[in-house]
Amino acid sequence: MKKKWNEKHPDKEPRVKVCAKEHMNMTEMNVFHRVLQEYMDQHSQKGLFPVLNGTTIGGNRTIAELKAQSAMESQVVEWKESWQDKYLEWICGYANAQGGTLYIGIDDNDNVLGLEEKIVKKLLEDIPNKITAAFGMTCDVNLRTKDKKKYIQIEVKKSKLPLNLHGRYYYRTGSVKKEITGFELTEFIIKSTGTSYDEMTSDIPREKLTFESLRKRYLKATRLSLALDDAEYTGGLIELYDSTMAFIKNNTKKGWRKDSDKRVELPDYPERALEEGLVNALIHRSYLQTGAHSQVDIYDDRIVITNPGGMFDGSEVQLLDIRHVPSKLRNPILADVFGRMRLMERRGSGFKKILDAYEAEERYKEELKPVFYTDGYNFFLTF
Repeated sequence: MKKKWNEKHPDKEPRVKVCAKEHMNMTEMNVFHRVLQEYMDQHSQKGLFPVLNGTTIGGNRTIAELKAQSAMESQVVEWKESWQDKYLEWICGYANAQGGTLYIGIDDNDNVLGLEEKIVKKLLEDIPNKITAAFGMTCDVNLRTKDKKKYIQIEVKKSKLPLNLHGRYYYRTGSVKKEITGFELTEFIIKSTGTSYDEMTSDIPREKLTFESLRKRYLKATRLSLALDDAEYTGGLIELYDSTMAFIKNNTKKGWRKDSDKRVELPDYPERALEEGLVNALIHRSYLQTGAHSQVDIYDDRIVITNPGGMFDGSEVQLLDIRHVPSKLRNPILADVFGRMRLMERRGSGFKKILDAYEAEERYKEELKPVFYTDGYNFFLTF
């Protein structure tokens, strides 16, 4: 396998030029120190202290696990020094995502500033009423005290139905709140009904739904454009899979070595990982974005697959433990078709299979590991 791209060559042109983009893999770690301190506070009396140079905490938790927890916590916790009605947008965003907690009276550094008694009493009455009036739901709004300072905790549960505030839909993704519009809103509403894009009914007459015509129409309706070799190809998903894999093989190098009486091939990239990455691009992309297409960029030292649509659950893949990301299907029918054709396994996460394929290579090094990244609108996989 080839050495991956590094900062020494930021302007290096791709061997097959389609669209040269660089995306940094950023990780939210803004609450790590707080979580660590809380852990020490809880266990200091028991003689259980973090062993930083030994990687374990309390005997069974690693620094990496604590970092992952802190990154995940940053997605579901927000601190505000005082209440403003605009924070109803955050509550809407939490309810439309996975739920979360909003603290009033605490700053971003986790310092409890405290709230005046008369303000606390008013907020404990006003906030629940405003939430109910805006969304028709209730949240747990409780008074908390630390070091004799009072603050308010608002627990927001995930809503079963899409919520809006004055006609605007908000969603908590990563550590930010954003308004969802356009194709994202359409996909969000479809998902909330328990239906996927590839399950939606069409206006094709029932008498024309023979297997052959259904297959052709179905593939045509879910066509994917791939910009390859300064050209754009459009076709059915299976056709695109075959032609794209052939293209990648033709445009990547494969070395070899003599081993006793046989020749051992040494490809730039594990073929199984590339196949899994391409299949994931075909079956997990959002088909609701008009004019968007999946993209494969082949550089001298890396391959980047760019796909419309972020993680299906709105999470940021770069904040997750890649080996333990649960499999969630945006297009379950497409996944089933590819599974029946043995182009993908019908169980388990494709991320894990990609990592396994890399680690099985005899020349594998940690720095060669694929990079998974999403910005909420697109998904990027860099080999």
